[in-house]
Amino acid sequence: MNSRSAIIPALLVAPAAHATLHEPGALIEEAAVVDVTDEGFTAVGGLLPALVPDQIDIPDTSDDGSIYEYSLTGAWAGISITDVAIVPQHGILVLDADLLVWLNDASDRFDLYYEALWVFDDTCHGRVEPFPASVTVDLMLEIVDNGDGTNSLDATVGAMDASYDLQSEDIVMDDCTIGDMETVLNWFGLSLYDLIISFADGAIQDALGDAAGDIEALIEDAFAQATVQEQFEVGDAVVDLLLYPSSVEIVPDGMRLAMDGSMDAGAAHECVAAYDPGGSPMTASDPPDIGVAPSSISPSFHLGLLASDDFINQAMYAFWRGGLLCYTIDENFETFPMSTSILGILDGPNAEGAFDILFPDNDDMAIITRPVQQPMADLAGDHDVNLSVEELGLDFYAEVDHREARVLAIELNADIGADLELDGATGELAVALDLAPENILVGVTAAELTVGVEEQVVENFGALLETIIGAVAGDALSGLTFNLPAMEGMGLTSLDAATAGNSEDWLGMYADLGPVAYEGGCDKDGGCSGDSGCSGGGCSGSGPVRAPWALLALGACLLARRRREDQ
Repeated sequence: MNSRSAIIPALLVAPAAHATLHEPGALIEEAAVVDVTDEGFTAVGGLLPALVPDQIDIPDTSDDGSIYEYSLTGAWAGISITDVAIVPQHGILVLDADLLVWLNDASDRFDLYYEALWVFDDTCHGRVEPFPASVTVDLMLEIVDNGDGTNSLDATVGAMDASYDLQSEDIVMDDCTIGDMETVLNWFGLSLYDLIISFADGAIQDALGDAAGDIEALIEDAFAQATVQEQFEVGDAVVDLLLYPSSVEIVPDGMRLAMDGSMDAGAAHECVAAYDPGGSPMTASDPPDIGVAPSSISPSFHLGLLASDDFINQAMYAFWRGGLLCYTIDENFETFPMSTSILGILDGPNAEGAFDILFPDNDDMAIITRPVQQPMADLAGDHDVNLSVEELGLDFYAEVDHREARVLAIELNADIGADLELDGATGELAVALDLAPENILVGVTAAELTVGVEEQVVENFGALLETIIGAVAGDALSGLTFNLPAMEGMGLTSLDAATAGNSEDWLGMYADLGPVAYEGGCDKDGGCSGDSGCSGGGCSGSGPVRAPWALLALGACLLARRRREDQ
């Protein structure tokens, strides 16, 4: 692995201070927003047919009036939804459904016994041919205080408005004198047809009422995933994530759920405490309007998750402050015991180099990282996210003249690209990393015990860098995958990421919803379905995620069911 040559002066220039910072663990307002567009609600409406049963039993019923008596037994209602939509309006969601309803059929008729005026009595065997009906229900959403410092989204189903076009000719009654009975009852303002119509109306109300309740629970369950209290333990860093809804806005273009959030690592790790600027950069700006996407995104997208660069950089800061980049690689390092033989690589192919002379024997050595600056996210780069790592120092220590001495200090400046790739067939979300050699700059900042080694160290460090990255990050650099969940057979079928907002400081992830075959993801207790592994970092096909670049998948993981730990 080769690196572009760069000789960095020994004097480190202190990073420029940001004018305004989010204090460690500070709550960031509108850290992220979730948008469901008008087209998205149309797609979600496709769940309704699966929530409405094909057949509903009608309880046996009877009545004994002053001039009549009847009983209905063996009745059931069939329902078929022909069209459905969830339409966002100002402040509410309106559920509109067109359907066909029928009672029994020719092979399984109901029994209607009647008696009137103590003279007429008979038993009819009947059915009702399919007739059209429509239903309108209002869905209200509001933010409620959980009483523990977090909020959640509450859905309420309003009154149902049902109408139908059931004609008497749709009612088929056999084996009785229904015509004579109907004529007689009409004189008294009564009708058996009206009686049967009321049964059909009750069936519609019951079936759609149950379905509306299921939709209410479905909406609440879906957005319950937006309330996250979780702890990540990655390397030495232990970071608490808090994310919860703060406001909900519904307009004809769709719905927006805004979320406040924070990432906090507690006290600064000793290896970065001297460099801690006191917080993460604050560059707050408004997200784009609901339904507005960059030109590279299809305007008909269904679901948008937008994370602010303030929140992403606070996450980077929290993991950095918690010691994520703090490593000591020495002779006891499990995957790669360190020794001065590594310095022979820096000497190059020629024997008797400066380090060979300094260490003729293979002695113990340690490389200690010195992460001067927190990683920063660049959302306007040529990848979905570009992670900038600047002034990452590597200090080489070995025993010289019976004392531990720093024999070499190197500084790395890297631009790491990450792209999200969704397999719509399996629900597997992969994070593809670009560690192109030309995007990693290497410089020597100190070499007190040798003379004139800077150029050869820069020239030969590439191969060593690849070894170090492999030893520290292991297989976490490859195979970063997350299994997204499906809900009632519906999930994400596509996902595209792009920089969003007027200031290009929002990471937008735009998805389409549709029927899917996969069922992956973490359940509410943190377990995984399928063959994926679960960790504090989410579901990962490669097991626990131990690399800092796992943060780049944070936004995507929030689309999935996450393990939530009570705080």
